[in-house]
Amino acid sequence: MKQNSTKYIKNLPPKGTADWMPDEFKVRKYIFDTFRKVCLSFGYEEYLTPTFEKAQIYKAKSGEDVGGKELMIFRDKVDREFALRPEMTPSVIRMITRIYNNQPKPIRYFSIANFFRNEKPQRGRNREFWQLNYDIFGSKSIYADAEIVKMALEIMFAFLPKEKINQKDYKPFIIYINDRRVLTHFLKESVGIS
Repeated sequence: MKQNSTKYIKNLPPKGTADWMPDEFKVRKYIFDTFRKVCLSFGYEEYLTPTFEKAQIYKAKSGEDVGGKELMIFRDKVDREFALRPEMTPSVIRMITRIYNNQPKPIRYFSIANFFRNEKPQRGRNREFWQLNYDIFGSKSIYADAEIVKMALEIMFAFLPKEKINQKDYKPFIIYINDRRVLTHFLKESVGIS
């Protein structure tokens, strides 16, 4: 007599991923809806790319770790190599290059998507994770950089209790800004390293 193989299938999701039960999903939806509301208020348009791409795009553009050992790769029936999306940059750049010349600048896009990394799951770091990405294409203005920081602040403020935001002693977060131009200037002028 043949045993039913489904009898032994576990009811847990794959390691490093999660099911979102209704109560948890409501919280996640609130967070994503808040992201979306702020991005739209700045004039950004939402986009989404495929969950998987040709593996080559990530191998070429994502660096050794993400584009190498962290890729979740599979092959289709005709042996083409694909990878689950580990980050958004190569995908959005691929997409933008198709429309860039015919679009008014700057182009403001955002996405809230899931990503996959083939790494050992650990506390706070899963194989599947969700992330907000927002970008400005076609502007070299310092105001574009300032806008990106302003949006980050507005997103954080959107989650704060309104009555605490204007209290001088209330400091719920710090934003660190890293600019390679400033660091390069400091190293060259102050330390003498080019």
